[in-house]
Amino acid sequence: MRSHLAAIFVCFALFGEEAPPGITRGVITQADGGMLDIRQANGSTLRCSFDSRTWIERDKKRLQMDSLETGVPIEALTDVRAGRCYTRTVRLNPPAGLVPARRVTTPMRSSILDTIYPRGNMTFAGVVIRKSPTSLVLRTRTEPEKLVKLREDTRFLDSGLPAYANDVVVNTRVFIRGGKNFENDLEAFQVIWGQLEGPR
Repeated sequence: MRSHLAAIFVCFALFGEEAPPGITRGVITQADGGMLDIRQANGSTLRCSFDSRTWIERDKKRLQMDSLETGVPIEALTDVRAGRCYTRTVRLNPPAGLVPARRVTTPMRSSILDTIYPRGNMTFAGVVIRKSPTSLVLRTRTEPEKLVKLREDTRFLDSGLPAYANDVVVNTRVFIRGGKNFENDLEAFQVIWGQLEGPR
């Protein structure tokens, strides 16, 4: 029995432990053969698989798998697939010295967590009748014009896939999850449109 336990401990020491589902932050120590090793701040190494479906981004722009390089700090959203740890989303974090001062106070976890557990206590739908870089004007069932302000961290989803503010066009029917700010203005935390494929 003791020999079996010793073998298990040796495997964890050599190959790292598999990450439980959730958010993992650290530095890439290896990204090869479909396996991603992440060294956390406490020194432990977590291992998860990844593939072409893994969403990799930096500054809201999708990147290719070859952008996973040793030494790059990341934030990963992991899940369990076929009994093993699988990496669904990876956000590459720029070096601390290159982060603009205005973004330092923004929680690094917002981009991933907002996709799964969006903020805001208001939900409604409408058709976009006007738009600008900072706002959308919707026509809803109860209001001919409803102004919704866009935040720097507003998330956009087109048919279930990450998108950008420029992808929203006039006459598009959108679903908004939002809330009021301190000035009592309505802000959008998430803007969704398009279609989602159902079970086949």
